[in-house]
Amino acid sequence: MKPSFLPLFCLLFLLTDLHSAELARDGATRWKIVLPDEATMVEKTAARELSEHLELLTGAEFPTIAEKDAPAGGKSLIFVGNTAKAPKKDYKFDEILIKMDRGNLILAGHKKRGCLYAVYSFLQDVVGVRWWTPDDTFIPKKPRLLVADSLSVSYAPQMVSREMYHRDAQPGVFSARMKGNGGIAPEYGGAVRIINFAHSFYKYLPPEKYFDAHPEWYSEINGKRKHEHAQLCLTNEEMTRELIKNVLETLRKNPDAKMIDVSQNDWHGCCTCAKCKAIDDAEESHAGTLVLMLNKVAEAVEKEFPDVLVESLAYQYTRKPPKTLKPRDNVLIRLCTIECSYIQPLDGPQNRKFAADMEGWSKLAKHLFIGGDSQ
Repeated sequence: MKPSFLPLFCLLFLLTDLHSAELARDGATRWKIVLPDEATMVEKTAARELSEHLELLTGAEFPTIAEKDAPAGGKSLIFVGNTAKAPKKDYKFDEILIKMDRGNLILAGHKKRGCLYAVYSFLQDVVGVRWWTPDDTFIPKKPRLLVADSLSVSYAPQMVSREMYHRDAQPGVFSARMKGNGGIAPEYGGAVRIINFAHSFYKYLPPEKYFDAHPEWYSEINGKRKHEHAQLCLTNEEMTRELIKNVLETLRKNPDAKMIDVSQNDWHGCCTCAKCKAIDDAEESHAGTLVLMLNKVAEAVEKEFPDVLVESLAYQYTRKPPKTLKPRDNVLIRLCTIECSYIQPLDGPQNRKFAADMEGWSKLAKHLFIGGDSQ
């Protein structure tokens, strides 16, 4: 007698239905999207993105209402943002929450843009939407849309700053859908910027302002102080005090800043004075004097701006990590890949030294980003 699989097949569908919420069937829905009564721009964007995508998915219109108009104790509601249904907790930066709760769906998170990323994660990871490029989106057709009653997702990204440096990825909406937070408009949460971004030594201490009076603040190269294609003398205490003063003034003008860059100029020319050379030789890397200076800047920044990271580059001559010096916990090292080949694996001939540097920095730095040009 041949076994029959049809009853088991039907039973699995029945069990799926018993433990799932039906958001839509045959182009119709009873579900509504609920926003806080005083919704922010980002919450309104999140609700609009959710409604538009769900309609394309199911053929059903999901109306949006204010929380005050939602029935008390009602079901079949999608709560977006900081509603009364959203769990009250100290969300980490850009943290998201996706949760089915007693017949309702909650999409919430960090006040800045957490609910928007919760919407995008729900559409991508639960429903199956794919944003391949700014001009190419895949939206599956699901006339009947089921969501498991057990759905519960909560996480915070490890990287505060997430941005794709590619012209095709720069349009703000696509970047937001990729959960980027770089060049995006306020209604999508606004940009997380690195103040002064990169190669910033002379932004704080421009030679035209300081060199004539303080040549000792700049690189000694072949026994002579220079500022053309040079850097700062990172062991000079007076220079460091002025640098700290200017960094703090910059942060006071940018009260929403999360990161500020203090990094070498985009050329070589590091200082080889006796004091700098002794430290770099002992650390077997020019990153020795860099980390020593960064820690002093970061200590001063932390006193006034405890939530700001001081970011710098491990780039070209500073790419190799120092032997013993560790960056402070509020220092972020951006390890640059400019010498790497993306067509080779990390253990490929062109990338082995970079892989060793990455492993070395990961043992020293609490915050480590990977970024930069590649060949």
